[in-house]
Amino acid sequence: MILNYIILAIIIIVMGIAIYLFIKYRKKTISDYIEESSNRKNSLTSESLLRYTKSKIDEYTRESLLDKGYSEAEYKKQKSIRNRIKSALKHCKHGSIQDKQIVKEYITNVLIDYVGEDIDEVIGFNNIEVLTIQDKFDILLYIYKEIENNKTDALTVLVERYNLACEKQIIEDGKTSYIITQEEIEGIFLSEYPSYSLTYRDKMNIITQRVYQQFKGLGVIDEIRDMAIDGIHGGVSGQVDISAINQSYDEYINNIANIAMFYDSVWMFYKGKYIHLAFLSFGSEQELKRVCQNIYSYNKAGQLSENIGFKVNEMQDNSRVVVFRPPFAESWGFFIRKFNLRSAKLDQIVKGGFADDMIDFMSYLVKGARVTAITGAMATGKSTMMMALVDKIYAFHTIRVQETAFELWLRNIYPMRNIFSIKEYGDITGQAGLDVLKKSDGVVQLLGEISSDIIASWMIQMARVASLFTIFTHHAKTVDDLVQAIRNSLLRTNVFTDEKIAEEEVASVLDYNIHLARDADGKRYIEHITEIEVFKSEDYDVDKLVAGNDTQTQLEFMKIQAEYYRRSTDRKTYTTKVIVQYENGNYVFKNKPSSRNIEEMLYNMREEDRFKFKEYLVKKWRR
Repeated sequence: MILNYIILAIIIIVMGIAIYLFIKYRKKTISDYIEESSNRKNSLTSESLLRYTKSKIDEYTRESLLDKGYSEAEYKKQKSIRNRIKSALKHCKHGSIQDKQIVKEYITNVLIDYVGEDIDEVIGFNNIEVLTIQDKFDILLYIYKEIENNKTDALTVLVERYNLACEKQIIEDGKTSYIITQEEIEGIFLSEYPSYSLTYRDKMNIITQRVYQQFKGLGVIDEIRDMAIDGIHGGVSGQVDISAINQSYDEYINNIANIAMFYDSVWMFYKGKYIHLAFLSFGSEQELKRVCQNIYSYNKAGQLSENIGFKVNEMQDNSRVVVFRPPFAESWGFFIRKFNLRSAKLDQIVKGGFADDMIDFMSYLVKGARVTAITGAMATGKSTMMMALVDKIYAFHTIRVQETAFELWLRNIYPMRNIFSIKEYGDITGQAGLDVLKKSDGVVQLLGEISSDIIASWMIQMARVASLFTIFTHHAKTVDDLVQAIRNSLLRTNVFTDEKIAEEEVASVLDYNIHLARDADGKRYIEHITEIEVFKSEDYDVDKLVAGNDTQTQLEFMKIQAEYYRRSTDRKTYTTKVIVQYENGNYVFKNKPSSRNIEEMLYNMREEDRFKFKEYLVKKWRR
């Protein structure tokens, strides 16, 4: 009996506490709501809008639709809409323009009810004096993108119209660099903005973008990343450790606003130039970290951690992204490289005098099934050149592509061709991928980039047994560097143990080297096309050892011995010959291809191309 009373007392006490907390919670909620309503005009900041948006989206995605009283048809419709929004929220940060637009439209609907007519309280569109530099740039980019209807070319139009990509002598006491300053953006804004009258919808779209890029987007680079540029970097300049600045306390206090930190770093790769967007900043290390953690995560890329200090991946729009984090790197940083599929044509890449003849020659190289190395420094356009050369490969050839990370995306450019691409993934090694590709009926093999010793050995395998011919890229500076680098890779991976034999193997595999270059102004061009030929092996003249007398035999033996040492030491196993050279803006045809290459090229061509190639040889090398 006593036990029952105790239990009843405990139940009453618990219920009493629950009722008290419930009443207290309800009062607090109503009080907060009243306070929020009364002070809403004073709190319409990007931060408050971001908090409100997060709460509304969280509420929408979690609430039960069963309690809404929908009919069966309406329930299915609303469930489908919500699932689409949840999917867009998951994928918008990966470079999907469509998903991004869905999320932004939902955010706009949320904010219209919250902001109402007080839209100028968020960003002072009617008061230029209160606009920040980011406000001004965002408004300019919106005007060029939506009102001027330039879409992905908006940034290009802005940069070209005001010649922002020119050399400037601003940093380090007048040293030349490419930089766009805050003063330039402010000057452009003052000259442009008064000419436009932004509608309520325009203003709401700008605010929506601001909230989106802080919520699910990529911060200050979100819209820039979608533009038609070559790439964008973050966290690659500025101070890393503020304690390392050698200043007194007073100096530090006076100069703190001018100290650029690593999270103030945004760089744009534009038409071969690395341009510092000095007016933009992520604002904090936390924001840069958030962007880095979001930007690489497409397609379950794995975890970036202290023990895994970098990640290489692609985004949904085929951009390549590399992310670094401490302690492996000195700071958080990322590198996005975009590949413009619209410009992946030889006539858009090759410019200069006799460019058409150069394009014809490269076309004959691939039609003639020549093993070709595309070399050059970073950002010279090697991947784009490989994409463009595929256009000249016979369309009936099957193409197999092996990469460390997907970059070429050839089926997006040539959807009607038989093309299949693979990459290393998880426990599947590159060698295993190569072995299985041999069983996929591939005629032409493309190797994304020789960036390690083992990949060099794959190239040799491809060229020897796995395909009719191979095209690959490499960072070699010269033809000799190319041959020797691959030779050394074969030695390090124990494919060969003798240096001369390894070198001869490489030289016998390679036919041509297309070397790309980029000058100080960002102009890209083909520096040269060079042919690689192996020296023919000559037998030692041993017959004279038998035919001569003792003295003569000894002399002949010494000659053969000297020849042996000469061949074994400094004699190259191959020779190179420049076929075409870029000189003073023109492509100059220097030397005729070797008879061996001509014969093999003719053999691999179709009849009509054989006839054209023979005419071409006569035209270019009459002498």
